[in-house]
Amino acid sequence: MEKIFDIDVQAAALAQAFAGLAGDLAVVLDAHGQVLAAAGGAAAPGEAPGEGRGGWEGWTGHPWQALVAADSRVKAEALVSEALQGGQGRRREMNLCRRSAVSRTGSGGAGGAGETAAFSCSALRLGGRLRDARVLVVGRDLHATVAMQQQLLSRQAELETAYWAVQRAEPRA
Repeated sequence: MEKIFDIDVQAAALAQAFAGLAGDLAVVLDAHGQVLAAAGGAAAPGEAPGEGRGGWEGWTGHPWQALVAADSRVKAEALVSEALQGGQGRRREMNLCRRSAVSRTGSGGAGGAGETAAFSCSALRLGGRLRDARVLVVGRDLHATVAMQQQLLSRQAELETAYWAVQRAEPRA
């Protein structure tokens, strides 16, 4: 039977299409967890045009687990395992290593060292047979959410400090 769509040949185009349509990052993995292709959305502020969000394209050829920060490796493994076994992996938040950390160490997170970015990722199995299946991981950048949460915590601490300063300044009755 002739293949109409060869995932291995089209992996880069597939990753780029999904990064543009459904997320900020898309990664196509083989059944053994090797990155066949990765693509990011538009350049983040401060990045050079064409670099994409974090330059994720530099991940191709690296093992998926090496590109995930040490604190998120169990979640990343579970995500891909669920997709391979059941067809779809439930959404998980995890920290992924930027390309600069991958190229410096050659192994990705190097035990969690290097710059990471928070992503909300889900996965989908591509292909029918488990041994030659591919997994598409699509991630949404949580940078804005993390920044907003940090701002909220900072404001909350400021309010609490001001409250206690007023409490100390009021005369006791």
